[in-house]
Amino acid sequence: MENTTLVNEQSREKLLKSAQWSRYLAIISFVGLALSVIQTVVGIIVGQDGAAGGIIGLVISGAITFIMASNLMNYSKLTKLSMETGDGAQLSQAFYHMKIYFTIMGVLCIIMISLLVLGILIALLVGLLQ
Repeated sequence: MENTTLVNEQSREKLLKSAQWSRYLAIISFVGLALSVIQTVVGIIVGQDGAAGGIIGLVISGAITFIMASNLMNYSKLTKLSMETGDGAQLSQAFYHMKIYFTIMGVLCIIMISLLVLGILIALLVGLLQ
């Protein structure tokens, strides 16, 4: 299969550029996750208060970060491979990983906005009751 059967040259360049940036962001996410693990371990070693809570937070945020970074990395690898080989199935799989990434990001945004609104409502209620 030729590359032209998948996308035109301009789209190919843009997809390859997005794959580069996705790889870059995935690497940064993995490094950030490693630093979080190191920070939590050091906190436990020095007997820092709240280290147990840090472990729970690390497991939750670490799992989310790992899943998102893995999807970004898979998108990057599959996009580059599909542009090299002209395989439309690989490009479709790459877009699937990007879909998962943005679905998780969207759910996290909705959760954060909901918590923000809830916090504002609680603050207003507490302020009115005083």
